[in-house]
Amino acid sequence: MVFLSLMPAKGLMSMILPQVSLYTYTTVFNIINGNASYNRRPHETILLGAGAAASSTFFGLIPLFVQMKYSLDNLWIKRALPVVVLAQVSGMNVFASRSFEPVRGIKVMDKEGNVVGHSRRAAQKAVNDTAISRAVLFGTSAFIPEVFTYFFKR
Repeated sequence: MVFLSLMPAKGLMSMILPQVSLYTYTTVFNIINGNASYNRRPHETILLGAGAAASSTFFGLIPLFVQMKYSLDNLWIKRALPVVVLAQVSGMNVFASRSFEPVRGIKVMDKEGNVVGHSRRAAQKAVNDTAISRAVLFGTSAFIPEVFTYFFKR
């Protein structure tokens, strides 16, 4: 889905649909695999997921709109800008979809598995580490094909 979202657009629907599917999938993945140490209300989860997916899709479409408006042969606009924006938006998607964790904290347990309390600092570190790893993962998976394509065309 990462590669499909970076394909050149032929029309408006071919530009929006891959972005919506990519960021909806990553939002749902982030919410499901987030820390489950507190109870989330269903309507909170749905609203949070819809907002995170919609905002990520909007920001993911910006480089494609720039490419449509300014069809320059500049390597930065054509190849690097979508990769940088994809990595940034993927990291911000984690922050948006798991935004309740740093506020409410996650359970901290002792060696026997007894809950000692809730830690906001541990939750913030978990969300930061996940966002950085997601940005690096999507950034490198989108950047490597662009580098190979550049050298093969040369």
